Amino acid sequence: MIAALKPIFPNNVGLIGTNGGHLTLGALFPLPPGATVHGGYWIIPLSIVCGVGVLVFAHTATHRYLAAWRKRRRPEL
Repeated sequence: MIAALKPIFPNNVGLIGTNGGHLTLGALFPLPPGATVHGGYWIIPLSIVCGVGVLVFAHTATHRYLAAWRKRRRPEL
């Protein structure tokens, strides 16, 4: 989502730092008073790589879990 929003809203998407030192990765609409957006367009490929990594991990973990579940449920012949 960050990769899609950064080109459209460059001043509201990225690493957002607030006055209290809290750092958030994402999009904030509207920005809180005193908040600054850090990170340029390098955040786009980074977020794409992280998103694909999470997708591959979730798919692999689900596939392995379901294979083990089917194996346990299969009756012995």
